[in-house]
Amino acid sequence: MSSIEATLAAIESLEPGEKLMYTQIAREYSIKPITLAQRHKGVSTLLNICF
Repeated sequence: MSSIEATLAAIESLEPGEKLMYTQIAREYSIKPITLAQRHKGVSTLLNICF
């Protein structure tokens, strides 16, 4: 499992109503918070679409 997949799994395991803090979770898994937020929201960058 890649670190981004593990991070997304950690987000999914949060309890309902528990505050989601991308920066804190991203720091725990050594990834960029913006990358985590985009992947979690399903946002693609132009670079990912073109290639």
